[in-house]
Amino acid sequence: MFVPLLVAGAAGLAYWQVKKRNKKMSPTQRKIYDAAMKSPTPPDKLRTLADAFEKEGFHKEANNLRKRAVMQEVPPQVKASRKSIFQKAMASKNIPAILSTATEFENQGYTANAAALKKRAAALSKTS
Repeated sequence: MFVPLLVAGAAGLAYWQVKKRNKKMSPTQRKIYDAAMKSPTPPDKLRTLADAFEKEGFHKEANNLRKRAVMQEVPPQVKASRKSIFQKAMASKNIPAILSTATEFENQGYTANAAALKKRAAALSKTS
């Protein structure tokens, strides 16, 4: 008797997880998210927005908003170091190194820098 309940519960949980993962943002939510990621938004507001996105089931976006909040609180000397790394990667012709740097920037929440590095690597791969 307990086994069918366990199986039914596991199936229900699996369905819920798949449904939750496939959730799409509404155009309004997408607009709010994009604006928060592109414009200078105070860290406390980013965290509040991240909490709201988390409650709606948008975990990846919530995580990106939290990374952006942390990014804004980084000390100036760390920002300068990251800027230098970005500039060196943009000047490089080593595609694997550029992509590796892009991945690191993306993991830290620097999505625009990561996108620029990926674009640079793609342009280099077309010319070689």
